[in-house]
Amino acid sequence: AWVHSQLCNYQEPYGGEGGRQRRSASYVKLWEWNYADVQEECREILGPAGVDAVQLSPVTEHILGHQWWVRYQPISASLNS
Repeated sequence: AWVHSQLCNYQEPYGGEGGRQRRSASYVKLWEWNYADVQEECREILGPAGVDAVQLSPVTEHILGHQWWVRYQPISASLNS
């Protein structure tokens, strides 16, 4: 299932000459970015450039630590902050 945000303009996956050739969707990974910066990047850079979607770090409660991989060690599925 596709999930689209109002922050990034979605375009059907067509491009090339005359916009008729099927193309793969383009994604940008903005892991470890805060939501305010993601919003600005989508509005100012990624949306106008035709990027289809962004991937973010998992939104789960995780173990504590400063290593990059701690975000992938969930301790609950709660979305409370």
